[in-house]
Amino acid sequence: MNEKFKKVFTEQGTFKAWNACEAWLKAHGYSYGRLDRYNNVGVLKGDWIISKWHNLSSEEIAGLDGVVSGDFREGPVTVRLKEAPQIEITALPVERGEHGYWTHPVYEKFCDGREYVPTEEFNK
Repeated sequence: MNEKFKKVFTEQGTFKAWNACEAWLKAHGYSYGRLDRYNNVGVLKGDWIISKWHNLSSEEIAGLDGVVSGDFREGPVTVRLKEAPQIEITALPVERGEHGYWTHPVYEKFCDGREYVPTEEFNK
């Protein structure tokens, strides 16, 4: 798969990383397949029912928007998407901090844990 976005969930504990991954996918409008032992889990944008990996044809796998892989029981779990998720940033009044700096309140969400956002993605 030609991935343009990757996010790793490293939460510790039984199914904690997988649960965090599920929550993230739901929050960003993605559907995901059911766990299938040691196989990957398919991801599609929108409201879909996705079969277990071993029941998907090669055409269906090619049509997925992404894949989740890793140790679903103990973590880490990695989401790989063909396209980076779109996050809407809206204009807000400027409220500067005590040192005169201002950052958009959803900037952290936009960066999604990354240190920086690639220019191509930022300019979309």
